[in-house]
Amino acid sequence: MKLFLILLFIIPVLFSCTSNANLAQENRLEDQNNSQDITKNWVDFESEDGRFRIKMPGIPTKETTKEVTDVGEILVELFLYEESATVAYIIGYNDYPSALFENATDVLYKEMLLGGVEGFTENVGLDIIETSNDISLGKAKGIAVRAKSSTNSFYVHYRAYIISNRLYQIGILRDGSYPAKDKSDAFFGSFQLM
Repeated sequence: MKLFLILLFIIPVLFSCTSNANLAQENRLEDQNNSQDITKNWVDFESEDGRFRIKMPGIPTKETTKEVTDVGEILVELFLYEESATVAYIIGYNDYPSALFENATDVLYKEMLLGGVEGFTENVGLDIIETSNDISLGKAKGIAVRAKSSTNSFYVHYRAYIISNRLYQIGILRDGSYPAKDKSDAFFGSFQLM
């Protein structure tokens, strides 16, 4: 699974009936309990420099690379945990020059997020994006993607967030099929900005 080291991370439904609301609340509590069961043996990982915390199945290894871009050399911090020979959990971040964001618009933030998705999917050979949705985390704008490859056997659940001039990229990459939804939900749901 060391192939993963090549990775470059450059409506709610409203219920009007009381019984449906109660059922929805019970389902949320059950989902929360299932998520807690999944993460029971996971580690709380925190990056002080990265200003984030997340739960992972194990302690990740850290890689630091410098990438030459159109806006200059960018330092990329990448954390990787290989759960097995077929599943890897990845989180990375990089800072762009602050000057780029002095008069930033939503269009620029969207372009940066889409650039992150494009860089990641191209590097892993993921050419079929099955879903792509705008998301947010507090003030951070984001995107959630499910993608797979037509030429290799990789599948990914991926999210990217941008806040100020920092891009965060988070993913679970799996060989052979999409990552389990409950593990993805627990992983992404535990991501917090500090």
